[in-house]
Amino acid sequence: MRLAFVVVAALAVVGAAGCGGDSSLTRGEYVQRGNDVCRDTRKQVDSVPTTKPPTLEDLRQKTPGARAHVREWATYRKKLDEIGKKAQDRLMELETPDELRERRDALQRDFDALDRAGKAANKAGQKLLRAARSGTSAELRTATAASQKAAQRQADIADRIRSRLNSIGWTVCAQAR
Repeated sequence: MRLAFVVVAALAVVGAAGCGGDSSLTRGEYVQRGNDVCRDTRKQVDSVPTTKPPTLEDLRQKTPGARAHVREWATYRKKLDEIGKKAQDRLMELETPDELRERRDALQRDFDALDRAGKAANKAGQKLLRAARSGTSAELRTATAASQKAAQRQADIADRIRSRLNSIGWTVCAQAR
């Protein structure tokens, strides 16, 4: 859940690029509004029933219960993505003060990297799912290793994002749960 919230907060904050809305926010107002958006986002994330990631046995989908668990996980992840994108839209309305623009730009680059890492993780996850269903042991080991590497890459980027969120003052966004 901790990584999930940071990723959702990360998706939310990526949009704070200053491309509309408020024309002259002070640093304090910018920080406050960003933290307000993240408080709202946290409430939404907390309202989504948590689902544990599927096990390797679930991924083999040999039983109706395992198939249902894989679907539940996909639905859970999709819901978190939707919450993040809506929060991102709200934050895009904020005008970034000049004194924070460089930090926000660095954060934007990290969000772009997280997006790319997420796409790579999705591909690795699909390969793992296919290997779990019908692959050989060697294919399964390779797919598992690739999936773990992709997850670690996302976690590393999320840590960097958390640091950048703190540097902007969006401490609510940076809090892990």
